[in-house]
This record gives sequence, C-alpha cells and structure tokens, in this order.
Amino acid sequence: MPRKITKKETGVYEKEPGSGVWWARFKSNGVTRREKIGRRGDAIG
Repeated sequence: MPRKITKKETGVYEKEPGSGVWWARFKSNGVTRREKIGRRGDAIG
C-alpha cells in the first residue's frame, strides 16, 4: 500500500494534480528555472 505524502518539498510540484509528472523550481545565476523531472522521487533527489 502506497504511503501518503506528508512532507512538502520546496520547489517540487505537480502541475496537473494526479498526472504523475513532477516539476522542480530553482534559481540558477539569479534566474528562476523550472524543469520537468518525471517521478517525484527523482525531483526530490
């Protein structure tokens, strides 16, 4: 049985809830960037 996600990670989000596609938001050289990552575990790690 899958665990519930209890802790929210800053900068990691799902654009369309339930889609399973996760995005990461971060700053690089003062510019905010967003990248499509895929699975939530890959976005956090």
